[in-house]
Amino acid sequence: MGVELLLLPLPARLFAFLLLNAFLVAWARATSWWLPPGLPRLLAASPIFAATFLAPALFDPAKEIILYDYCVVCYLWLVNWKVAGLALDRGPLVGRRGGEGTPPVVFAALLLLPVNIRAGKGGRDGGADAEGAKGARWSKSGGTTKDFLMRGSLKVCLVTTLAYITLKIWDRFPLLRDVALVWILFFMVSMVMDVLASISIAVLNLELMPHFERPWLCTSLSDFWGSRWNLVVGKMLRDMIYWPICEGRFVGRPGTKGVTTGHSHATHARQAIGVLATFVVSGVMHALLIMYISGAFGWKNLLYFVVNGCAVLGERLAKDTVGRKKAVRNVMARIPAWMRTVYTLGFLHVTSHFLFWPEVLDMSSDVINTINVFVPGAR
Repeated sequence: MGVELLLLPLPARLFAFLLLNAFLVAWARATSWWLPPGLPRLLAASPIFAATFLAPALFDPAKEIILYDYCVVCYLWLVNWKVAGLALDRGPLVGRRGGEGTPPVVFAALLLLPVNIRAGKGGRDGGADAEGAKGARWSKSGGTTKDFLMRGSLKVCLVTTLAYITLKIWDRFPLLRDVALVWILFFMVSMVMDVLASISIAVLNLELMPHFERPWLCTSLSDFWGSRWNLVVGKMLRDMIYWPICEGRFVGRPGTKGVTTGHSHATHARQAIGVLATFVVSGVMHALLIMYISGAFGWKNLLYFVVNGCAVLGERLAKDTVGRKKAVRNVMARIPAWMRTVYTLGFLHVTSHFLFWPEVLDMSSDVINTINVFVPGAR
């Protein structure tokens, strides 16, 4: 079916894409109106889960790779998870802060775009990250439209420079290549998100959660994954995996409008299971996306997230152990922040070099085609 769709001219496929989005929004809205949270609403959402596979099928993975990759990630993962969250009374589609109903246009933006409304005190997430850290460094907002556009322009320059260098050292310095690819990924994803977020601010006047919070300043793996990297997806995983395990229930509590309150009452064991399960599910989703594109399940990607999840738990255990010994705690407190940053980024780059990037680079033509969007003809 995908081949037949690609025979259509691009304007016709874009029109079909708009119709698909209208269907997704209307059906999700209708199920939330007419059915209670739980299994009935989840089953009623099955046409949405099936329809999202049409989104990437509308675009040519060779000639329209940005649109194709965007649809693979945002529709096959994010849209489906948001709809599943709505069915279980969790996530960004449940309701706005203060229990107000979500207006239709805002509902559509939250469903179809990789954005989330910033949570403040008393918000859905209760202000805690997946590891239960207090005082996570959330920006006051994602910024104004002008801020997003200025950051986007700077990121275009940076990703173009990095892409050119990466293509030149591709085969000669594989470790440096993979380090550069991490930051190309960061700039490309944040650039796309900034464009979408600027539209959301200009049209809908939404106060948005930032997608990244200066990940180069991370001082631990918990800090990186919980407070700095891909925060919108991270919050979605917390809403759908971590909090249900802490609360001991899949469906949100009646009348809470998605507010999660289980962390303070959960045992340490349940919190640890929730953290590890969050990383495992993230790894499974990455592996499935790789399988959708390449045909082979991404086992190394799954292992990458399992390793990082275990490392985060190891950090927490070490912190709890050190906390009981005042002398050791004082020594640890004297370690400069830059040394913790070097350790964290070093761990992330080494593990990604051996586990994350090999399977991604097996699709090297897709990676190179994506980079060539910014540096045509460099390779």
